[in-house]
Amino acid sequence: MAKNWNEIKKKMGPERVAKIEKAAQEVMQERLDEGKPKFLSNFYLTWRWLVEHPAFQAKGRMGRELAEKGFTDSRFAEVLDIDVQKVNPITNRVDEDQSLNTQTEIWLECGAIWNPTEEDLGHPVPEQEQLIGATCHDLHLDSSAETFEIAIMNLGRLVYEKYGDYEQELS
Repeated sequence: MAKNWNEIKKKMGPERVAKIEKAAQEVMQERLDEGKPKFLSNFYLTWRWLVEHPAFQAKGRMGRELAEKGFTDSRFAEVLDIDVQKVNPITNRVDEDQSLNTQTEIWLECGAIWNPTEEDLGHPVPEQEQLIGATCHDLHLDSSAETFEIAIMNLGRLVYEKYGDYEQELS
């Protein structure tokens, strides 16, 4: 009889272990999602919510007149970096032994638009930079999953946790 999880995993094989661990992750994710908006469990609604989120808006890439009227321009597609990787299904990491990397994952990196001020930079900010903002990579928003749709929903949850819903002020 197996005495620890590693022995059990060896007897079951990597595919079965991966399915069990995935099911456990889904149960844990359901518990984490309690109390969060339902749109975060729908790919299309999460995508639209991310595109329109203030964290990803440029003040006025469309021109100063529109910016002064409050119009913004979504830069979500620009700040979203998508990569496809093969990982070891047991560890969910890229293994040095490439033969163990059999599970495809979608990796997403993202970051909010930063509108630097003269105080931030220590010198005047050119007008064009004031309008479009700067992109950045926020490690807290890194997300991955077996499909693009699930990775986007995971990213939506991370953005919600860090920046809140539209009604909340961004810091």
